[in-house]
Amino acid sequence: MNELANLKALRDDMKSKDENFDIFKFQYKKRNYFVIVEVFNRDEKPRYALAKLIFLRANNVADKFETWAQSNGFYKNDTQKTIKFFGIEYGNIGTMFQSLYTALGEVIPKSFNKERKDERDNKTALTEHVIASDPKDPNKKYCFGVGRTRGNRSPYNDEKTKLLKPELYEVLGKYKELSFSYSADKREEKDSATIIANYTERNKNR
Repeated sequence: MNELANLKALRDDMKSKDENFDIFKFQYKKRNYFVIVEVFNRDEKPRYALAKLIFLRANNVADKFETWAQSNGFYKNDTQKTIKFFGIEYGNIGTMFQSLYTALGEVIPKSFNKERKDERDNKTALTEHVIASDPKDPNKKYCFGVGRTRGNRSPYNDEKTKLLKPELYEVLGKYKELSFSYSADKREEKDSATIIANYTERNKNR
């Protein structure tokens, strides 16, 4: 059974649009969740996995469950975590997740949709996740500058700027070699116009 078949179509569409994150809502056993889809981290991706799914409880987004998924279900090593997070009763290992996968498969979108992602509660949940999960700048959310980096900026740095500084991203986001600098101190934050002006001034003779 391939209850999560839509995940492949969504993954492919996200990659074609250069999107690393998407989000949608999900309800199971009368509980509401946000589901974040990540399509990067190739180095840690198990074989055959399509994407990483992060489930956030709608009433407490800090309570989350992460797993890799393919078209027929979740990563097998996460079985116990899946049971605990979703309150699934023990039973036949071949069928005990059937209702979960069926319910999830019915709401996985087939394509990326910016309007869905920009819905206020979706955007808030995704922003909190990205800020907290950024391995280089955890919990830093106040942008104060931009500069060149070795290679390309990280998916977290890219997404955080899309969400927090859309005007800045609109101007400089297309340059993948630029990384945006963040601080945990709000006093260091600069507006998008100032960041762009400072960057332009530094690079006008290059």
